[in-house]
Amino acid sequence: LTKTMVIVSACFVACWLPSHVHYFITTFQLAKNARFYGRLYRIVTYVALSNVCVNPLIYAFQYEDFKKAARK
Repeated sequence: LTKTMVIVSACFVACWLPSHVHYFITTFQLAKNARFYGRLYRIVTYVALSNVCVNPLIYAFQYEDFKKAARK
């Protein structure tokens, strides 16, 4: 259980950190020509939303019965 939660937490941070950094940079104008909406915004948003797809895979591959069935 602990291993699964560490993996889920690490994936959460990896998926959402770029979005929060982008928001911070654009909100406080830390970069020249920083635009809130643009190509980078779409990319970091898709990365953040990919967390929804990654979580079920993590849980499935950590579940012993699923791994046994997948091997067969």
